[in-house]
Amino acid sequence: MTRKVIQVALNGVTGRMGYRQHLVRSLLAIREQGGIRLDDGTVLYPEPVLVGRSEDRLRAIAERHGLPRWTTSLDEVLGDPDIDVYFDTQVTSARETALAQAIRWPERQVRLARLVRQPTTDVTDLDRVDATNVGRLLAASQTTDIVDAHVVICARRADQPVVTTDPGDLRELDPALRLIPL
Repeated sequence: MTRKVIQVALNGVTGRMGYRQHLVRSLLAIREQGGIRLDDGTVLYPEPVLVGRSEDRLRAIAERHGLPRWTTSLDEVLGDPDIDVYFDTQVTSARETALAQAIRWPERQVRLARLVRQPTTDVTDLDRVDATNVGRLLAASQTTDIVDAHVVICARRADQPVVTTDPGDLRELDPALRLIPL
């Protein structure tokens, strides 16, 4: 069995959804289970790198969960070649800043810039129509994760599967959604 550590920069982790849903219930839960075993026997093991604006809150979360890496510098993590995944859990209105940073300085944020330049990458605003559909989906499923619901709405519209480390939450929103679990 080969263990592959995946460095996940989790931006917005001091917010309620970023902390509870994405850090504690997803990444840390995967770690507690020993990682995710792939068909070839490789085990993917997430190593969160906490990113946010409040040094005190980041330090407290890192200490509470025994996580060695945290930073208030988005540029630092976007430019770090050891970061495998950038996961933005900020409020929707703040995400454009991170996207703009990746595009403005692509040699520093190589992986994110490469991703957003792919013809298959779609960065979708949460507009009025999608917000209405998200609200209806959340009401019907009795769940609260706006980001997950928006991902489901977009995947349905594009008729595409979703690559995810958190298939359970997406299944709650749409049991028929095609998922590619990591």
